[in-house]
Amino acid sequence: MAGAVGRHLYGLAGCRGRMIYLLSETGETVVLRAGRTPEVVARNAVGEQSIASPAISNGQIFLRTDRHLIAIGKPGASKK
Repeated sequence: MAGAVGRHLYGLAGCRGRMIYLLSETGETVVLRAGRTPEVVARNAVGEQSIASPAISNGQIFLRTDRHLIAIGKPGASKK
């Protein structure tokens, strides 16, 4: 599984429902669906280096890079 999500992961995974959010040192986010065999459901690049853990709060995902704090989602939004 490590090859599917990259080798340079730092910090902890963020979890919400059955989704697991990872952020690599190179700034790639990987979203996994939890299960007996985790499945990669999304990959995105934030374009900046990061050695932080994704944080999830109030319907948003926060990613801290070396230069920015990125908020994804709308405050108070919930997954349906």
